Amino acid sequence: MKDTQTLIEEIRKELDSIKTFINADGGDVNFVSFKDGILTLEISGHCIGCMSFDVTYTYGIKENFKQVHPEIKDVIFTLKKSGI
Repeated sequence: MKDTQTLIEEIRKELDSIKTFINADGGDVNFVSFKDGILTLEISGHCIGCMSFDVTYTYGIKENFKQVHPEIKDVIFTLKKSGI
């Protein structure tokens, strides 16, 4: 099993590699935290309310991270808070 810091570095690198595709559609996804097996990612932009959210995030990103990294028990997506 990897130490937490190594796992977080790997997660960040993987996110960077997929952000290009998400950014191209006007959305974004960022690392928030990893604690007790729960990976929290923040989504923003056109991802919020997108009809393809389930396919891209739930069946794409979430399942991929869980398969590649058995240390990840679940992936939670939060919405980026608007700075008004």
